[in-house]
Parts: sequence; structure tokens; C-alpha cells
Amino acid sequence: MLYQFLRNNLFIIFICACGLLVIAGYKILSSTEFPNNPEIISSDTPSAQEQTVDDRNSNGKIPRTSSRRKGNFGAGHSHSIGDLPIPEISEEKRKRISALYDGYLGNRDPSWPKDGPPQEEIDILVEGLDNLSAAKYLKALGGYNDYASEYAAKALAENPDDFETLFIWTQLRLRSEDAERIAGYRKLLEMDPNFVPALVGLGARLKEDSPEEAIELLQKANRLDPSEGLYELAWAYQRIGEYDKAVPMLKKAYERYNRRWMLDEIESIEAGTPQIPLIQRESQEDRQNEADNKVDKASLTKPTR
Repeated sequence: MLYQFLRNNLFIIFICACGLLVIAGYKILSSTEFPNNPEIISSDTPSAQEQTVDDRNSNGKIPRTSSRRKGNFGAGHSHSIGDLPIPEISEEKRKRISALYDGYLGNRDPSWPKDGPPQEEIDILVEGLDNLSAAKYLKALGGYNDYASEYAAKALAENPDDFETLFIWTQLRLRSEDAERIAGYRKLLEMDPNFVPALVGLGARLKEDSPEEAIELLQKANRLDPSEGLYELAWAYQRIGEYDKAVPMLKKAYERYNRRWMLDEIESIEAGTPQIPLIQRESQEDRQNEADNKVDKASLTKPTR
């Protein structure tokens, strides 16, 4: 009898089973957390913290850029400064930002910015924050570094001797602002000679044109924290031809970062064809001869009495 009942009502049972599956699927999906507004909040802009394991110099294969580094900055520093985790954006702010975008796109507003998010979006995000907090917040979100840099500059103008403010400002300098970034790192090291991020950051900026100074900085950083400055130090060693020191650092860097091109550099060195070019500079004798020639030419042009 039960079999007869099931056979006669098979279609109804099938519909009920499908309904139960739909309800279960809805509950699972409704409990899943999705990223906050991925269309609006992008995370493709790296922080300006110096770390060149993902970025090669223009003399190599990858341009000189910065990449995001998180976590412990290493031993030897007394400042609890680091990249914030990606912060949550409140539902109220998300709705206001979505409405802002809908208004721009719906009306085809010609004032819609083509090179970044609109100022109105930034104003919503940083409501109630002071300049330094706004800089850190936008930097942590990712995709807002231009605006974060502006807030960091305002914060530094308000408090030029604050260590954290100077560090955030230095991190957010553009690649075209190397002189400012170098000056920022030097001032940080005057304030704290053992601050590992500044040692690595300054060493990374100097490793191409001033490799000897970079090596001193990076060696110190590596002594304070053996996980820091590995690839930058290997690069600086290669710039002055000390390949016997570069290879061990490259191997350590590869163990940590697992980048194939680090192995390529090791193989190139072992094959006698290193990828990183030696620094080119005049010898002391050439500089002295040039100076002597200038003196001789100057004496020839002097009027005789």
C-alpha cells in the first residue's frame, strides 16, 4: 500500500524535495560573507612599504616598484607600526557610496573622474577621522593611495616630529619622489637607528646607485631580523660583483618568497652571465686626470700680464 501511495504521488514528492533543496541552498548562501563592494573598493594598489622581492629594477626584468608587506617588521624596533588589516566599511557607508556611483553612472555625469574614485567617495570613507587616521585607513583599504598620501602630508604638516606620521608619509611617496622617500627614511633612522623597515626601505632605494651604503643598511636590518632585506642585499652584492655573497642571500630569499626568477638569477651567476649589471663609475685616477685637465685648461685661458 505504501508503495502504491508513493508511486501515485511521485510527482508531488519530487516537487517537495526540490523545495527543500532550494530552502537549504538559500540558508547556506545567506550565511556566507562576501567581500565589501568589490566593484568599488579595489585592493590592487600596493602599499608603499619597501620590499623589492616582487619588483625588479629597471636594469633587470621588473621595474622598481613597491609591493605590500605585512606582519612583523622584525626585531630591533620599538614602534608597533604596521599595515592595518583591510578594514570593514559600514553598511551605511556602503549604501551611500553605491548611491553615489548609481547617480554618476545613471546620469552619465561628465564630471565623473576617469583617473580614480571621486572625492565624494573619499569624504564618506574618512568621515570622523583625523588626517593620520584617514591616511592609514585609505592605505589599508587599497586603491586610494593618492588620497592617502594627501592626508599623510596634512598630518605631517600638523605634527612633523611624530614618528608614525613620518613613516606613513614616507611609505606613501610615489616612485617618482625618491628624493623625498630617501629623506624620510634617513630622518626615521635618526629618530630610531634600529627601525628595520627604514633600514630596508632606504637600502632598497640606494642599492642601485649607492650599493656600498645599501649593503651596510641591509646587513644591519638582516642582523636585527634575519628574514628581512634578503633580496635587496643580494641585489646590492651583485651591483659590486660580490657574487659569492649574493648567491647565499638569493637562496635564502628564494626559500622565503619562492620566486622562480630568483633561481634564474642564481643560475645566471653560476653560468657567468649575471643579470644584474655591475655599477659603472669612474676610477679615482680618471677623476683626478679630469680635474687636472680642467686646471690646465683654466690656466691656458688666463690673460698674461
